[in-house]
Amino acid sequence: MRPGTLLRVAHLNDPVTFTGVGVCRRGLIGCRQRILWARTARKEPIALNPAPNEHGYYVAHQATCPHRAWFRKATAG
Repeated sequence: MRPGTLLRVAHLNDPVTFTGVGVCRRGLIGCRQRILWARTARKEPIALNPAPNEHGYYVAHQATCPHRAWFRKATAG
């Protein structure tokens, strides 16, 4: 996939623009799974699971990350 590719994301009306690949981590926390980085129409970054679902939509990684509660605790302080 090339940067600039438009992707359809579940629960978002507008497509997002693919910017690159990465790994789920924030400091020492994260599940270390491969993720896709994209930008929304409002230029906000969004992490996506690398494979689309059965309907052809990508899913935000924060919805499926097994360590999502750790990220909330780290940003709440």
